[in-house]
Amino acid sequence: MTTNFSQRLVGKLKSKVYRAAYVAENIRMSIAFQMKAMREQRDMSQSDLGKLLGKPQSVVSRLENPEYGKATVQTLLEVAEALDVALVIKFVPFPEFISYTSDVSPSGLQVDSFSADQFENRATPESSVTYLWTSKEQTEDQSSQSSDTRTKLVSRIWLAHISPWGQGVTNGVASQFYSAPAGQQATIQ
Repeated sequence: MTTNFSQRLVGKLKSKVYRAAYVAENIRMSIAFQMKAMREQRDMSQSDLGKLLGKPQSVVSRLENPEYGKATVQTLLEVAEALDVALVIKFVPFPEFISYTSDVSPSGLQVDSFSADQFENRATPESSVTYLWTSKEQTEDQSSQSSDTRTKLVSRIWLAHISPWGQGVTNGVASQFYSAPAGQQATIQ
C-alpha cells in the first residue's frame, strides 16, 4: 500500500502547481502541529507558552492553527528560544522534504529542549566545521597548512555558514571570529 501511495504522490508531484501546493500545505501543517506537540510535551497550556513568548494566548492559538500559515521567521525564532530548541530552515530536494514531513505523529513532532547530554555520541560542531572547511577549500591541501592557518580558515567558513556576508553574527554579537588552535576556546575579536 505504501508503494501505491508513493507512486501516486510522485505522479502528482510531476505538476509544478501541485508541488507548490503540497509544500505550502505541509509547511503550514507541520509548523502548527509541531508547535502544539512541543507545547504539550512540556505540559504547557497555550497561555503558558504565550507568557514565555510575551504574547497573548490568542497568538499561540493562531500559530497552532494550520489554516493560519502566516508565522514569520522571527516568530519561529522566538518560539524556538522559548522552548529552548533549534530551528532549521533550508531548501531541500523533494524526496528529502517528503521523508522529513512524513512522520506527523506526536512523537515524531516532539523535540527535547537543549541538554548537553544530547551531544554524546554525536558529531561535534567542531567536526562539522572541519567538514565545511574541507568541502569549501578543496583546492588547498589541508595537511600542508599550519594549525593556526587552518583554524582561521575554519573559523571564517564557519562564520560564513552563519552569516552569508562572512562577517558578524546576527544582532551584532560579533564582528569577526578567529579561533585559537584546535581544542582551545574560540575568541571573538
